[in-house]
Amino acid sequence: MSKALKDYNTFSESERIFCAKFAEQHHHALLRQAYAQTADHAKEEIKQIYDDLSEIIKRNKAWKEKLLVVSDFNAKGIAGTFGLGDRNNSGSLLLECCKKLHLFITNTWFEQKESARNTRTSPGDRYRNQIDFVLCNQRYRNIIQNSKVRHGVDCGSDHKPVIITSKRSG
Repeated sequence: MSKALKDYNTFSESERIFCAKFAEQHHHALLRQAYAQTADHAKEEIKQIYDDLSEIIKRNKAWKEKLLVVSDFNAKGIAGTFGLGDRNNSGSLLLECCKKLHLFITNTWFEQKESARNTRTSPGDRYRNQIDFVLCNQRYRNIIQNSKVRHGVDCGSDHKPVIITSKRSG
């Protein structure tokens, strides 16, 4: 464990949301990983992940914690200077959730080639989508220096990981 990382613990408060808290030297970080239903599910089921995420964040997040939410939201057409695709219902729900919780969508903020924004390619290479996102609370937005897709990583998935570069705050 690094000198800056003092402790960590993991917990789950929903079958679709995993949480980890990291105690750093000067701050705490709270990481949430979520998996949202695809567009072929009922609208109420899709909305439930955003309701659960909102409730968990409100219940567990201290004001001084750096919050990162990493997720396959299956949300398309996210607004931002460098979003990709046409908005779907999940995209609207994600934007509404981010506005309500004061979250910043990191991988639509930085200028990248389209290939560095595409997080999933459909079988047969028919569609390229940006549906995986890293969210950060607005308070710590200035520590994020870059956010983009990392190609060539074998994750055992048709999704590509989104990598953020950040500076230490504190």
